[in-house]
Amino acid sequence: MTVIKKRTLFTTLMISLAVFAAGCGNDGGQGKPASGGDDKEIVINLGSTGTEGTAAVVGLEKFKEEVEKQSNGKMQVKLHINGSLGGEREVLEAVELGTIEATATSTAVVGNFVEEMGVVDLPFVFRDIEHARKVMNGEVGERIARKLEEKNLKLLTWGETGVRHLTTKATEVKSPEDLKGIKIRTMENKIHIDAWKALGAEATPMSWTEVYTALQQGVIDAQENPVDVIATGGIDQVQKYLILTGHVYNPYAYNINLDLWKGLSEEQQQILLDAAQKAQQANYEAKDKDEQKYIDQLKNSGMTVVEVEKQPFMDATQPVRDKYKEKFGDLLDLIAQTQ
Repeated sequence: MTVIKKRTLFTTLMISLAVFAAGCGNDGGQGKPASGGDDKEIVINLGSTGTEGTAAVVGLEKFKEEVEKQSNGKMQVKLHINGSLGGEREVLEAVELGTIEATATSTAVVGNFVEEMGVVDLPFVFRDIEHARKVMNGEVGERIARKLEEKNLKLLTWGETGVRHLTTKATEVKSPEDLKGIKIRTMENKIHIDAWKALGAEATPMSWTEVYTALQQGVIDAQENPVDVIATGGIDQVQKYLILTGHVYNPYAYNINLDLWKGLSEEQQQILLDAAQKAQQANYEAKDKDEQKYIDQLKNSGMTVVEVEKQPFMDATQPVRDKYKEKFGDLLDLIAQTQ
């Protein structure tokens, strides 16, 4: 057995024990594991690295509220945010295996499970956020959802963490040339890594739960995230510049274990789907309302906000889009054609 496989097995075991302990601690041992049957209490543990106060977690809180209200308390959702059950990849693996019932993760991690998901991780493929939402809730999103079922994952809805921007500690980046030699944390996603390499940076894949300490200790110089994640994650305390690159739109995938889903009644499944739609709406509304608020907050905390001309960044990453064109050609065409 390889070191990576051993580590994954150990991580999955630790997550399983954490969920068991969380379930017993939160309900006095009375809650039962998720299972079918309208007369049984169903407990859905949902793991996320989302930070309280972000639009992503606003959506999760709405999901919990709606599931419990519509089921008259017979279905309970226990939210485990802030990476309390582990990084996104580990938790998604646990949902695939069924040791955690559900998760909401950035799609950059989903790309490690479903190749087609990677199309949305290509830099500058969406015209704006409204275009991105139409794509995710249209044929492209539906095709990816069907592929997820092959990995024992049932997609409930798409949310978003929003448009990603760059932060740096000591360099005021105005063009791709300014990124040369900068060590930047990327998500554990090959397309993201390729994009930052194309821009001249030294890409370092890392779980979000490790980023603050790595920035604090100087292991990395920079990171990139939506502005609400930057603000609520305290990144302004260890970074000086916020560079509004808007290089990638970051959807958020609500997934539940497919075996669990199949064991639910039609009524229970509909409750989850209805709650997921309400969660998406709450998530989108919070993102629209709070985007500028968080930029202002970061500016007021002492960060220097830098507006950039995006075309040079788009030009520098064109080789990345070209590289993946053969793999994602029809999906890229669908994205371009979506109005």
